[in-house]
Amino acid sequence: MAYRIIHSNQAGFIPGRNIHNHTRLTRSIVHYCKTYKKNGYILSLDQEKAYDKTAHNYLWRILEKYGLPQKFIQKIQ
Repeated sequence: MAYRIIHSNQAGFIPGRNIHNHTRLTRSIVHYCKTYKKNGYILSLDQEKAYDKTAHNYLWRILEKYGLPQKFIQKIQ
């Protein structure tokens, strides 16, 4: 349902997803670069407190636009 709008790269706090998938992906990328002698970078962004920096009224409107139930939005609020 709502998980269809969350990108598949988001692992945290999504049922059925976990950090182990990202660990395997990272190892695969490193292996690929070594095998094919490619330069590469791995960038990890930590968005701690990102929620606190979001305009909450905007967030509520976006959640409504995507059709999330009002009860769900109220729990987040």
